[in-house]
Order: sequence, then structure tokens, then C-alpha cells
Amino acid sequence: MWGRRRAATGAGAATGTEAIVAEISAQEVGGQIAVGSHNVQVHAEHGAIVTVAAPERAPVVRARAAPVALLPRDAPDLLGREPETAAALDALAAGETVALAAPAGMGKTSLLRRLAHAGEGVLAHGVVFTRAAGQPLADVERFVFDALYEADGPYVPTPAELRLRLADRRALVVLDDVAPVREDLCELLDAAPACRFLLACERRCLPGEGRELELGGLAAEDALALLERELGRPLREDERPRAVVLCERLGGRPLSVVQAAALARAGALPLAGGASELERTLRDGFDDEERRVLAALELLAPAAVHVDDVAAIAGIPDAAAVLERLRAAGAAQAHSPRWSVTLTVKLGGGDSDPDPELAQRACERLAEGADERPREDVPVLLAALGAGTAARCWDAVLALVRAADALLVRSGRWGAWALALEQARRAAEATDDRIAEAWALHQLGTRAGLLGEEGGNAQLERALALRRELGDQAGAALSAHNLGLLFGGGPPPPPPRPDDGNGTGPSSGSSPLRWLAAGGGGLVLGVAAAFALAATGASGTGSTVLTRTVTTPAVTRTVTQTHTVATQTVTAPPKTQTVTTPSATQTVTVARKTQTVTLPPVTQTATVTTTVTVFRKAGPAGPG
Repeated sequence: MWGRRRAATGAGAATGTEAIVAEISAQEVGGQIAVGSHNVQVHAEHGAIVTVAAPERAPVVRARAAPVALLPRDAPDLLGREPETAAALDALAAGETVALAAPAGMGKTSLLRRLAHAGEGVLAHGVVFTRAAGQPLADVERFVFDALYEADGPYVPTPAELRLRLADRRALVVLDDVAPVREDLCELLDAAPACRFLLACERRCLPGEGRELELGGLAAEDALALLERELGRPLREDERPRAVVLCERLGGRPLSVVQAAALARAGALPLAGGASELERTLRDGFDDEERRVLAALELLAPAAVHVDDVAAIAGIPDAAAVLERLRAAGAAQAHSPRWSVTLTVKLGGGDSDPDPELAQRACERLAEGADERPREDVPVLLAALGAGTAARCWDAVLALVRAADALLVRSGRWGAWALALEQARRAAEATDDRIAEAWALHQLGTRAGLLGEEGGNAQLERALALRRELGDQAGAALSAHNLGLLFGGGPPPPPPRPDDGNGTGPSSGSSPLRWLAAGGGGLVLGVAAAFALAATGASGTGSTVLTRTVTTPAVTRTVTQTHTVATQTVTAPPKTQTVTTPSATQTVTVARKTQTVTLPPVTQTATVTTTVTVFRKAGPAGPG
């Protein structure tokens, strides 16, 4: 009772999806993840590749053993809050959603932790807790799914599947530091209707939904008890009157009381001003190392940052010791091994732009090994991207999104993936980097198509047009493939793998897509384009004409072959063609820099073996 305490086979093979995957070498492709009836792989250069998943290889999803217990640290020594605790437990017992609303520093997290432990063992499927700060609520929804289900392989549930699986789960979901966006919250609550939600927000976020409890300051005696606990000793008789005045000035705000105790340990109890003045006084007393560590935390707020990242960004090797000093002063909060800032008066003012050098350093640090980071670092990545965008560190933003792309895909944090890709698209537009813009559009369109969201078709079409305009044959092939598979009823057949039989085509250990993009020795671009056009128009009946055009600065040669469907097959003898490309000068533009490249003469020989099927009119059987 509530009390007061998939690989591409089958259909994929028929539509040519296996061939698309085969075009990319293993060294360039990230791990595979299943999404509904599709598989997704990440190609480092060109973007996500979608294939049809084989039903027999779909991940097996199972409910975790109940009850789940993803609990925060308890707060057994919580001072005061008896009325709020009783009201919250009564509302949860009645099946209501409960939101604790209060400004930062009022003790919402401590009360939330106490309530989470009070609710353990009450609902059949347990308790799950997370800090939602810095996460899109779509990813919080995915966190709830991951807490209650497990799969035997990388897997992203579609929105419909996620809701079907969560529909009968009965768990207490406890979310700290929730962004108060009502529409997103309502969608989250609707996704798991049998769960009970306990939230902490900085302001009212559920008008007309559930029970909202606004936390005020501690009662006078509770505030004095907290001050004594933080001082580590009882107040002397001569100190008590001043302490009473101080707690009244601070409005009983628990964080401010802790900060006042830190100042008192270093000198006398501060009496002037309120909470903001207290924080400024506290900040003025920090040394250089503490200021630098605090600046790194504030740059990436509200995310909780790993201690090693804090050390690298702040340039303070012993950041752990500095963070402990900040915690004792009430300026930082531990989420071992991660840390967040608690000061509400920002360094340099709340509306000032971040330091470009610090933002650059943060983006570069988080890009290091980004694809191997845990998914708990996703909010930090988003915070660094936000800081880099605000500071206009466009190259660093693009590099971080590229580095983190595989992590965002595989972790299933696709809300964060969309936000990161939008930052990349904005950075690409700011720097007129059309290659990066096409990549971001390809990723955005692919993601939207897989999740059934609007706009994906237009984004993939724009990516395809840009890549064709830029001459990116390999990228255009992937964009066309995903566009056809997700929005056109099936993928277009891929361009054939060129092989001239003379060692000038792609080797078995290299990527044909990259070879195509590089020009294929001067011969392949025209061949690939002609074959792609011919294959697109092919049908299963009647006559099909395949036209192959070879274009060089000096020679244009066209070979036409006619295939007719019937009952007899004839194999033509091999033919050998030799094309010599004379030396030529070509102007190439790469990343807005123009270079002149001299191409040496190239001689290529191709052996073509043709299988021709001919009609034989129906009639009486005869000899031959």
C-alpha cells in the first residue's frame, strides 16, 4: 500500500538492398540497429543506410524481471517537509501524477529521493528514477522503456511499438529536473498510462493534470537545524539571534542555508542581503582553480559532467578535489562520477554568450572517442553543442556532431540525435559547407522516415539534390536508396559495382562507394550513370535496352545491347574494349578551395561477357 513513510535478406534481396550494404567496407560502417521492420547502419562519410530487416533476425524484446529498482540515493535525514511528503504519497496512492514545483535550491531533489524510496515495492513493476535535465522528453520516454524492457540486440522501438509495450507496465517513474513543456509532458504521460509519475520542475508544468505541490522555504526551526548540521556544531547562544535573522532573509531556502554555513565556517555568519547577494559573496571567495572548474560546469549546465571531462575542459588535473570543495560550499552537486552546478547566479550574467575558447575546448574534448561514450553522456554532448553554437564555433560543432553521430544512433537517443543534426545543419549553413548540409539533411530525413515523422521526404530529396549537384555519387546513391525505401515503396536498384578486370576497379578490401566518389580512374562516372539510368527503367517483361556510355575528354563510345525474355539462352563470346584517356587538366573545388589537378594518361581494358536470351516463336517442335 501507499503509506507515509535485422541483415538484409528476403524482400531486401529482391529490391537490391543487399547490394547497397555490400558497397560499403566494414571499416567504414558502424554497428547495426533494428528499427521496426528496418535495419540501420551508420556510414562514417555518407550517413545512415536503411535496409529491410529479415523477420527471423529481428531482436527479441523481453520485459525485465519485476520489480525493477532504479533508485537514487535515499534522503533519510530530510528536515521538515512532512506536509508535502504526506500530500504527495496520498496523491500517488490515488493514482495521480505528482509534480513538485519550486525554484532551484528549494530542496526538490532531496524530497524526490525520499519519495522514491517510500514508493519502493508498491507497484508491481518497481521504481525507475532519472535526472531528466538536458534530455529531450522523447529520450526520457525511451529511458522508461529501457528500464522496463531489454532486447538481445541494438534496437529502437517505433513510437507505436513503444506505446504498445508500455501500455500495461505499472511502475513509479521518478523524474528530476524536468523541463516544464506541457505538451511534451502530456505525451510522456500518455505513453505509459498505467505508470504513476513523480516529477520535479522549476515552475508549474501540469495545469489541469494531476497534483502540483509548490514547495516553499523550510520552517524557521528546520532551517536552523539545517544550518547547525552544515556547520557541524550547535549554534552558540550569541549566534542564534543572528542565525534566525539570516534564515528569514534567505526565505528558508535550503541551498542558501548550506551556502551560508560554508561562509560561516570561513568567518562570520553573513547578515546582509538575500540569496543572490549570498551567492555573489560566495563566488567572490573562490580561488582561480575553483572559478575555472565552476566555469566548465556552468558552460554545460544543466547536464551533469563526468569528472574527467571537467578536468580536461577546465585545465585542472585534480578537478575531483576542487569539485569536493565546491560541493561543500553549496556550489556543485555530485552525481557520482558526474557533477552539476547549483549556483543560480551565473558567471558573467545569465544572458552573456559563452566564452568561445572554453566552448571550443568543450566541443573538442567531447568529440574525443565520442562513439565509445556511454549514453549517460548524451545530455553533455547536447550542452556542448549548444555552447558551441552560441559561441559560433561552427567547425567544432560540426566535428562534434560527426563524432557523436554513431553513439546517438546506437544508443536510441533519437530525440537528442535530431537536436544534434539540426545544430550541424545550422553550422553548415553558417559556413556555407554544402557537403555537411547534405549529410545533415540525409540523416534528418532518414530518422524522420524511420519514425514516421513528417518532413523526412523533403529532407532526403533536398539531400539528394545537393549531393548530385556536388558530384557526390556515393552520397547521392545512399540518399536515393533511403528515399525510395522509406517513401517510395522500395529502394531503386543500386549502381553496379564497376570492375574492369584489369585491377583498376575497387579492390576487395576497399570501399567501391569511396572509389566511385573519387572518380574511378576517370572512366567510371559515365559508366555508372548510364547503368543506373538503364536499370531504373528495366521491367520484368518485354525488351530492355541497356546503354553504357564511356566519356573522356577525347573519346565517347556507346555500346548498346538488347535482352529479350524467352525460353532460350545464348552466351556471347567475351569482348575486349580499350579506352585511353589523354592527359588533361581538371579544376576541383574542395571545401571552398579551388585546386588545379593534372590527370595523367590512363589506359583501361574491360572484358565484357554478355548473356543474351532470344525469342523462339511458338509452333510445332522441330529439329534443334
